Amino acid sequence: MLHVRDMSLYGHKRTRKVMLAGSMSLALFLFGIIGVEVPFLHTPIIEAQQASDAQELHGYAWSDNIGWISFNCADSAVCATSDYKVVLNTDKTLTGYAWSDNIGWIRFGGLSGFPSGAGTQAINAKITGNTLKGWARACAGSSSADCTGLSADTTWDGWISLSGSTYGVALDAQNHFSGYAWGGDIVGWVDWTFDTAGVDPQDPENCQGGAGVCVSELVFSFTLSDVPLVSLDAGDAGKTISVDVNAIGGNEGIDFAVTSPSQGGISLSRTSGSCTNSNNCSFTLDISADSNASDGRYTLNIEAVSSETGATAYELVTISVTSITLPVVCTPDKARIRIGQTATFTANVTRSGSYAYTWTGADAASDATATKQYTTAGTKSDVSVQATDGTRTGTAVCSVGVATIVIEEF
Repeated sequence: MLHVRDMSLYGHKRTRKVMLAGSMSLALFLFGIIGVEVPFLHTPIIEAQQASDAQELHGYAWSDNIGWISFNCADSAVCATSDYKVVLNTDKTLTGYAWSDNIGWIRFGGLSGFPSGAGTQAINAKITGNTLKGWARACAGSSSADCTGLSADTTWDGWISLSGSTYGVALDAQNHFSGYAWGGDIVGWVDWTFDTAGVDPQDPENCQGGAGVCVSELVFSFTLSDVPLVSLDAGDAGKTISVDVNAIGGNEGIDFAVTSPSQGGISLSRTSGSCTNSNNCSFTLDISADSNASDGRYTLNIEAVSSETGATAYELVTISVTSITLPVVCTPDKARIRIGQTATFTANVTRSGSYAYTWTGADAASDATATKQYTTAGTKSDVSVQATDGTRTGTAVCSVGVATIVIEEF
C-alpha cells in the first residue's frame, strides 16, 4: 500500500511517496529481511565532531523508500537530546552523522572498505569541484550497526553512493545541493535537491532546515598566528612583523585594516599582504613607538572585513614598550647669539618621570639648565647633557649659532 506523506518545514512544502507505512513498519521490515536491530530503537547518542572552521549542512534529503533524512539536529530542535550534524570541512570533506527515523544513523567520513560501482570513487564523502564524490553508509547495514565491520548480511550493506556514471549530487554557488545519491534496493534514490520555494536562491545565507540539503554560511571571523611580543625602545622608528591569518567563513576576498593606529604613542600599520579569494593569507605589520610612549603593554586592534558580505571581525595585537634609552632634547634660549654673549641651554626628557642631569662643556650648570659664553663665531655643539632616572640614561647634544659683530663706519 502506498501512502502520501506531506512535510511543511520553514515555509517549504513538498509531497513525496513512501513505499512503507511508518517508521516501525520499516524497522520491522528491515529486521525481517536482514536480521539487524535498527539503531534508531535506541536513544540517539552519536555526536558529530565539528571543527571550528567547518560549515554545517542543514535540511532533509528524501528517499521514496525510507522517507526523510535529517542532516542537522537543529532543524528539528532535538540537539539537547541528540546532538548530530553533517559538516563541510575546509578540505571539502563531509563528516558527521545524518539521521533517518526509519534506518537510523547515516555516517559521513571515517569509513573504509568501500564497495565498487560504475563511476564511483572508493573514498569518503568529498566535494571535488562542485560534485559530491565517494560514499556514506547507513550504520544499520553493518554487522555491528555502528558503520564498521562487515555487512549485516548479503542482502544489504548500508552503503550509499554519492555519485556514479549516470547520477550524482552537486553543490551550487549558493551552497544548495541538488541531484541524487543511490542507496541500493533498501534506501533507493536519495534526493538532495534544495527547495528554493519562498527563498531567494541568490542569497547564500538562505540555508533553511527544509526540503533538500544546503550548507550554512559561517559567522565571519578570523584568527592571527601567535604574534611575537614586540619590544620597542621609546622613539624607535619601528619594527616589522609578519602575521599569518586564517579566516573562517571567508572564501571570498577579505580586506584588512588597523582600526587603532595610535595608542599612547604606539602606532600600527599594515604595509603588505592580502587575503583575496582565500581563507588563508599573511601580511606584515609595521609597529613604532614615538618619544612620548610610556613603558608598558599596549593592545591594538586589527579589523578584517569580508568584501562579499561586509561582515567584520577583530583581533588584537599586544605591544610591549621598554625604554632602554631615555629620549632627551637640549634647547638653547636663542637659536643665534653674538660673539661674547652667553647661551642658556635647557635639557628635557620627553616623558614623565624624575631625572638627574650631568652637563659636559658648560661654564655653569644647575639641574636641567646650563650656560656657556662663546668668543668665536660658528655653529657650536660643544655642550652635551646626560639624563638618568637611576636605571636608564639618555644623552643630547646642545647646539647654538654664534655670529660675528659687524661694526659700521660713518
